[in-house]
Amino acid sequence: MSIVCDGFQYLLSLFELDVLQLDVLEFSRDRKMMSILCSRNQLHVLFSKGAPESIISKCTTILCNGDGSVMPLTADIRAELDSKFNRLGFIIYHVICIYTLCFV
Repeated sequence: MSIVCDGFQYLLSLFELDVLQLDVLEFSRDRKMMSILCSRNQLHVLFSKGAPESIISKCTTILCNGDGSVMPLTADIRAELDSKFNRLGFIIYHVICIYTLCFV
């Protein structure tokens, strides 16, 4: 199986909108991530970035296809992502992940 995700482009497009930053949770060694709570049109979004193992463990879906479509984060996809993160880390790339949580 191969994962082709252009979700990052979709995520970047969100930043071009008028977004109000409400709060910041600075990076913590315990959490291995940092988070920013934003608001736009009564929708609150928590953006977090950090170590892949910290981010992926909190996710149940994955953002794909550049149009914002979402698919379940299955055990097979988790294993494939873990393998890719390990390969990238082995060749000395710094790997981070980004996730969002939306709520009203």
